[in-house]
Parts: sequence; structure tokens; C-alpha cells
Amino acid sequence: MKYIILRVFWLPIMLGVVSCQQVTTKELAGLWELEHLEVDAVPRSANPTFLEINTNSSFAVSRVSGDQVGMYHFDSPLIRFRSEDRSWFNSQWKIKYFKEFIILRGVEEGYRGTQLRFKRIEAIPDFAEFEERVVGRWHMYKIRKNGEVEKVSASFTLERNGNYRMEDQNGLMEKGRVIINTRHRKLIFEHDQTQWAMWFYGDELRLTNEQMALQYSLRRMP
Repeated sequence: MKYIILRVFWLPIMLGVVSCQQVTTKELAGLWELEHLEVDAVPRSANPTFLEINTNSSFAVSRVSGDQVGMYHFDSPLIRFRSEDRSWFNSQWKIKYFKEFIILRGVEEGYRGTQLRFKRIEAIPDFAEFEERVVGRWHMYKIRKNGEVEKVSASFTLERNGNYRMEDQNGLMEKGRVIINTRHRKLIFEHDQTQWAMWFYGDELRLTNEQMALQYSLRRMP
């Protein structure tokens, strides 16, 4: 028991030591995928975003809305992106480096409550890989509406051919067809044309409709 406690106690300290060490441009260089977005400590959905940092002080961003290139200035722990981008990649961030992922925290007006977590990857994943992750049977366990949380229990099955069905303990609730837009990571229901952002919070799936202020939380079922 003492050994386990010591391991738990030392883990955050060791992570802190890694993140506080003087990070070099060479360590930051590589390809990164946006894994998690928080605004004012609230997880938010985000379109697929890939960041390539080069050792020559240049960077490139790939998103569904288009690609951007620019220059950056790094003076640990601050990194300043300069480009024609109108959002994150034309501002300054405080960076924490953990070898396999980096965390950017906004320091400028408008982004002080924003946190971006990127994981290191070898190549931009194929769109088919994302579809492979979302199809299957999921347990819907929570609904967030206008900030209010409601616990629910229903199954949501998404098939590769575009069919879906929702069931609870009383039986079938809804079924129909959807379009899985993997490039924009959207789920479009054919019967009413509503669009839902699909994103992952760890291994859990989130479906978010910002216009309806509605979010579903799902866990994969065996």
C-alpha cells in the first residue's frame, strides 16, 4: 500500500519536473493533433486541427477550413505564433511540454481561459480511421442541455452503412439514417438535417449541437 501511495504521490511531481524543464525547439518539432479543447475549464468540441512545428521557426496548421503557414518565436515557456490566422495561431501561448503531448494556455485577451492539448502523431490519420472509431454500439449516459446535466440510459447504434437506432429499457425510441461526414467530423440526421459535432473525450464519444445547446455523452458498449 505504501508503494502505491508513493507512486501516486510522485507521478504529478515527475510530470511537473518534465514540464518545467527548459524545452528546446528540437523537442517541440514534429506533428501534433488537437486532442482536447477547454474554454473556461469547460470541454468544448473542435474541428480536426493538426499543427506542424519545424526547427526553422516556421509552422503549419491543417484544418477543414483550410491550411495556414506562419512563423513562431519561442522563448520558453512562451510561444508566439504569427500568421494570417484569425484565431489561435496568431497569438501568444504559455506552453507545457510532456514529450508525447503539449498543452497551450492562452495569455492574451480573448484566450486567457483557453487551453489546447495536442498529442504527438507520426502522420495525419486517414478519415476512414475516424469513422472506424465512431461506428458501433454506444451507451448514452448523460445529456447536457443549457448547462443542466441529466443522467439517462439508452443505447445508440451507428452502422457503417448510415443506419442508426436508439433504444432504452422500453424498446426502440428512434431509428433512421445519418450521414457521417468524417472530414468535418459531423453527424447529419437525414430526417431533420440537424448537424452534430462528433468528438472524443478520451475514449468517450461526444455529440454536440451548439445551436440547440445540447450535448450527449456516450461510452462504447461491449
